[in-house]
Order: sequence, then structure tokens, then C-alpha cells
Amino acid sequence: MDKTGQVNYYYYYPGYFSDEACEKIFSAVKIKDIAKVDGDQIPKENLRKTQVGFTSETFVYDLICPVIRDANVRAGWNYDITWYEPAQIGEYAVGGHYDWHKDSNGLTYKSQDPNFDGKLRKLSCSVILSDSTEYEGGKFEFASELSPNNIKPEILENSSYAKKGSVIVFPSHVWHRVTPVTSGLRKSCVIWCLGPPFK
Repeated sequence: MDKTGQVNYYYYYPGYFSDEACEKIFSAVKIKDIAKVDGDQIPKENLRKTQVGFTSETFVYDLICPVIRDANVRAGWNYDITWYEPAQIGEYAVGGHYDWHKDSNGLTYKSQDPNFDGKLRKLSCSVILSDSTEYEGGKFEFASELSPNNIKPEILENSSYAKKGSVIVFPSHVWHRVTPVTSGLRKSCVIWCLGPPFK
């Protein structure tokens, strides 16, 4: 267990949502924007290549947030979660990928919005909205550690996660990636969960 209370790299629910629920989540937004990384207006395709849109539709949170709260307890994290960012609906076409990264750099938001100000990302949640038969590649993987001196990290992969409707929840400071899609179309929904700084 580390200083953030992490006892698991991730917690997952294979095939949790029905096909109907997956289609409903995906329809919550129109895919229209190339994802911007670190606020850069030019897509950094060497790091990330995907198309995304965002939604704050209540039904998306009503479906997914209870699963996040359940994982937070079952995994033993018990993080103090007080807010959720807009849900990101994404498409990974052929060549789409997201190389090794963390969703949190440990810094808190500075915002006029009290729901964000002074908080940081604590948990990330990803829901697969397409079945593994609909695409090849596009594997979701975790690294137990990653640094310039560790070019072959221990990869923690869960093949069950490729099943449509699967949900995976993990601490936002854990290294992870989506490998390049080689055929078909991979669709997903991501939600980031905020809370006060760790003590």
C-alpha cells in the first residue's frame, strides 16, 4: 500500500453494461473534435490519436457512477470523491491509440468553479462501448511502473476488458495506455473523479 492508499492497480467488471446501455451512452454526444493533449491545439499524434466529444448528461452518470463508487470500496481505495468531470466519449479508428500516460500529475485544479477548485483527479473510469469482435488491437494496459530507465515495464493486462460493456476503474496516477487499433473501431466512455488532495 502506498501513501495514497492504493492496494490495487485497477478493479474491473467484465461485460457489466448491456448492448442497449452501451449504445445509449455512446449516443450522448456527437464525436466531433480531435482530442487535445495538455491544452495543445495541435494533436500530438505520437502520444494520442483519437476523436472525442464530451457530455454531462445525467443518465450517463446515473449509469456509471454507482459502479465507480462500488469499485472504490471493493478495491480498498476508499478515496474521498466529491465531483465528476464531463464524460468523454471516444472513438479509436485504425491507427488510433493513446501511449503511456497518467490521468493525474498530482496537481490540484485552480478554478473559479468550486466543484473543481483545489481538487485533483483521484479515480479514472473507462467503459468499453464496442465488442472485441468489432476491432483488433486497441488493448487497454497498465504498467506497474514507468520511467525513462524502465522501457520494458511490467504490463498488467486484463483480456476480459475487451468485452463490450466492461467497466474498469483505477487510480488516476497509474500509468496506462491503449495500444494502436489495427482494424475496426473501438469506442469508449471515460469519466474522471475528483476529490480533495491526499493527506
